[in-house]
Order: sequence, then structure tokens, then C-alpha cells
Amino acid sequence: MVNAHLKVLSTADVAKKMGLATASVRRFAISGDLRGRKLGARSWVFDEDEVEKFIRRYDKELDPASGGRPRGTKLRKS
Repeated sequence: MVNAHLKVLSTADVAKKMGLATASVRRFAISGDLRGRKLGARSWVFDEDEVEKFIRRYDKELDPASGGRPRGTKLRKS
């Protein structure tokens, strides 16, 4: 069954939610780490569920208690 109530977030929405620059969100999208759809030359949209999955993965990789790495190093693909 298809979820008819998808919540779509813009690059700016995701950046605000994660405390990142919009350029960082675009880099994650371009690299494939964050799944989204490209609209036009620089615009992206993201499904809220995909963003939440990405945030959980991102936070876990930043958590030193779970073997995380320091900020500024490349996010590993799962």
C-alpha cells in the first residue's frame, strides 16, 4: 500500500533539521548517502522518512561510544 501522506522536505528543511549548511545536504545527496530527488540545477527534495533514517545513521557514526568518527570525515555507506 502506498503512503498517500508523504512529507517532503527541501534542502533547507533538512539542513535546518540537522544543523548543517545546505551545501552539505546537497553533497550527501549527490554522493548517494542521502536519498532524494533532484529538481532543476541545484534543488533537491527529500522524503521525511529517508531523512530520519539518514539522521539515525549519521548520528550513530558520530557517536564515539559506538565507534563513531570525528566530524569532517566521509560518511560510510551502509
